[in-house]
Amino acid sequence: MDYKKEALLRRQIANFTPFNEDERKIYLKKMEKNQLKDYYEKERWYNYVHGIPPFDIEQRQKDYALINTALKINRTFSNHPFCKIIGDKRKKTNRPVIYAVTHVGLYDYQMITEAIGDQTFALAGDPEIMYGTFDGFFMEKSGVIYCDTNNALDRYVAEKTAIKYLVHGANILLYPEGVWNLTPNLLVLPLWPGVIRIAQQANADIVPVAIEQYGHSFIINYGPNFEITNHDINDLEYIDLCRNILRDNLATLKYEIFLSKRCIKRSKIGEYEEYLKKFENTRLNEWKDKDKNPIYTLDLVKSRTYRESDKNVSDLVGEKVLYASPIEAFNFIKNLSVSKNNAFLLRRDFSMPKSIEMDKEEKVGEIIYTNSKQKEKVLKIS
Repeated sequence: MDYKKEALLRRQIANFTPFNEDERKIYLKKMEKNQLKDYYEKERWYNYVHGIPPFDIEQRQKDYALINTALKINRTFSNHPFCKIIGDKRKKTNRPVIYAVTHVGLYDYQMITEAIGDQTFALAGDPEIMYGTFDGFFMEKSGVIYCDTNNALDRYVAEKTAIKYLVHGANILLYPEGVWNLTPNLLVLPLWPGVIRIAQQANADIVPVAIEQYGHSFIINYGPNFEITNHDINDLEYIDLCRNILRDNLATLKYEIFLSKRCIKRSKIGEYEEYLKKFENTRLNEWKDKDKNPIYTLDLVKSRTYRESDKNVSDLVGEKVLYASPIEAFNFIKNLSVSKNNAFLLRRDFSMPKSIEMDKEEKVGEIIYTNSKQKEKVLKIS
């Protein structure tokens, strides 16, 4: 228990009194978004400090069958009718379960909620966006623990609330990446260490789940249960080890999804930057506000990516990036021994994108890239 945060929480709610049912019907409808955000945040803190669960576990579990049926009907008549499970290595356990799911976009929550086959409480950010919406109503009926990811106290309360649910027999669904993965080639973003701390304190299994979206279709891959054996939340080395193992497991599950798909010819992709931009815009435009503007921007997604405390680790918002740049990806050409079996790697389709900025003329293998003219010349392929 963090006694400083506990004391601060009590001070923050000292003058707060939650509405009763009649007052909620009157006053909540009149509030603006920022007022609702502040009220619900204080209410979450009040409920936590006073030991009041915001939702009834048994009722949510009873509602799951109806929710799941509604999800199937909605998927059938929506633009996302197809969801395929290519692997399921889960094992039955008497422990509560944390489903740690990769995050690809707006619709993966609906797909994974249906596919899991069991009621879960989702740990979700951006609660102010969900207030007063159908999606918000659906999440509340399904079971949700809201959290303002930019607020340290709210993150603390969400983590402790998730532990309480698990201890009382509920299962949790969370996205340890914390945000949509829109990087060009990083399989899994750095993971939030809270997923390990929650499992430690609730004696819960972690089930890694990878999900990928291809057009209107989704593919899901479940990994085996990941058991936590050390329950000392002060053992940071162990937490970091488990976090890295979990990330590796998720990356493996994603790679298995990639292998299950037919290969795409590079010539079908087109120019790197154009393809990347199309991918980013497709995801960002899935979720829009009432004025039809994207709720998420690329800068917002990058700023919310979990950042390692080690200054030597690559960082999306720093000078380095979390993913391999095209220059790094094609650096292998420097050491390539060209033969008839690999000469195709030097074709234009496999060379670096034309718009890659370079500080000076650089020779990669037998290809020269110039910054001034932004083009490359194949001098020799033999």
